[in-house]
Amino acid sequence: MIKRIGIFLGITFIVSILIIAQTTLSNFIWLIQADMPVTLVMIVTKLFEDVLRMMVIVFPIIFIVNLIFFLVAMIVSRYTALNKKRAYALSGGLGLFLISVGIPFLAGGIYGLTGARSVIGKIIFTLIGLLGGFLFGKHLDKSKLETS
Repeated sequence: MIKRIGIFLGITFIVSILIIAQTTLSNFIWLIQADMPVTLVMIVTKLFEDVLRMMVIVFPIIFIVNLIFFLVAMIVSRYTALNKKRAYALSGGLGLFLISVGIPFLAGGIYGLTGARSVIGKIIFTLIGLLGGFLFGKHLDKSKLETS
């Protein structure tokens, strides 16, 4: 059980970093398109700053969403023939898709995570969620093999 919690926290941390990086990089792409002077040093510095500053907000959101959706995936995969890796991948992708669509809907059009403003941003959020869920399911399978 402790190992599963560690895997969950690790995957949530990785997904949070990827979401923050995607948000920061999409902002820099916008600045570059607006002919603003952007350097590689600025990008790297801002990436580290954003990870440190935004993690306080992003991690709890991803934690709660993943917890809810992964619990549903656990129940669904237990009572159906759906592979655990697929179930967790689908739940992670759906969770982050709902974050990318739901936050602006609930906040009256305000994007808390600006990386999800565009359709491409929403797709990337969903893919990050799919990856996180897949990795969680994959590591659960590995930990089950190690304990048996």
